[in-house]
Amino acid sequence: MICKLARPFVVAWLVVAALALAASAQPVTISFWHFYGGGTAEGDLIQWAVDEFNRRHQGEIIVEPTIVGFWEMHDKYPIAMAAGIGPDVVLWNLDYVQSSAKNGLLTDLTPLIERDGIDLSDYFPAAVEVSTYQGRVYAIPFNPDTRPFYTNRALLAEAGIDPDTPPVTWADLKEYARKLTRTDAAGSYEQLGFHPMWGDSWFVPWLHSNSGRWFDENGDPIIDNPRNVEALEFVVSFIEEYGVDRLDEFNLSYDGNNAFHASQNLAMVLHTSGYMDRLNREFPDLDYNVSLIPYNTEPVSWMAGFGVEMPQGKHTEAAWEFAKFLTGYEFMEKWAKETGNMGGLMSVARDVFAYDPKKAVIAEQMYYSRFNDATTHPDQPGWNIIIEQVFAATGLSKPPKSALEEAQRQISSILAEIRSR
Repeated sequence: MICKLARPFVVAWLVVAALALAASAQPVTISFWHFYGGGTAEGDLIQWAVDEFNRRHQGEIIVEPTIVGFWEMHDKYPIAMAAGIGPDVVLWNLDYVQSSAKNGLLTDLTPLIERDGIDLSDYFPAAVEVSTYQGRVYAIPFNPDTRPFYTNRALLAEAGIDPDTPPVTWADLKEYARKLTRTDAAGSYEQLGFHPMWGDSWFVPWLHSNSGRWFDENGDPIIDNPRNVEALEFVVSFIEEYGVDRLDEFNLSYDGNNAFHASQNLAMVLHTSGYMDRLNREFPDLDYNVSLIPYNTEPVSWMAGFGVEMPQGKHTEAAWEFAKFLTGYEFMEKWAKETGNMGGLMSVARDVFAYDPKKAVIAEQMYYSRFNDATTHPDQPGWNIIIEQVFAATGLSKPPKSALEEAQRQISSILAEIRSR
């Protein structure tokens, strides 16, 4: 038993010991990889996030950021993850979440999300879908984007089309494109209405807008299903009507991928949501509209983008605190306001961009978008094969149905081999 006179000394010793232990405790240091370079609005804001988080968690958590070049990240990050030396938190492509999760390389965020009451219903649905594998969540959407439809209002008005009434369906698009295409005396195009493969779109948005998918709900290939064939035939019909040689001539003269904003000889284009910010910044005099993608069965475009994920590591709680900060409303609002990007939260897109009709359309298109299921597939089989065969069809060297049947044959064989291992 401790005597009454000794008790104050014991208590004092315990207090001193506790203070000494607290003083000796070191903050947890976590590594964070991202690809946004300094000197850009995005890169500077990411650095602000790191500095602000470190300030708020001084003595507890230190985030050490590393900028990894975008293309370097493709090679470096998977190798680091597989070797168990990857970062604690990374900002990276949502396309690869399901394959990384299948291979056991990512932290299952589901229990942390449930414990802390994170409302996933506020994030854009397609981004949440590809962040989920077998019912478990492995990433939080950060900065997805989509492909809305842009029209040159002045060119539409010149062609006798109401500039505020964009094409809604594929049939509308065909009609508008014909009215907006002009040739000179020699038959060369001096203005083109539309090219479905120019801009930043490729074929996937047309597949989606015809309710097409590359794989079924079981992950089995359905490359040559009728919806996909019909979509590819629609794209090819433009090229057949315009003529490959005359399109090549126009492309050489006006650079088809830039003709909407540079020469302004392309009346309509499908491009990224971020394209709007470039137009506003670099071409402030361009009179344009933004609308949902013209569709055949549903107005579904192509979503891509990035999320915050945590490779398997030893600093889960500290990493999770930083992941929540990056993807929470406070920083997402700042991200949207200062960069013009939508961010991952629908509530932020609604609150920040409600005043801007064009941005509101992009937010709506984000909702009506989904990821390319050939790149998000857990086994990622054969995306390059699909690309090759679609290009064969759009180059008019192979009929669309034959091209997709060949892709179906090759990918079925690859997937069967993968699943037999």
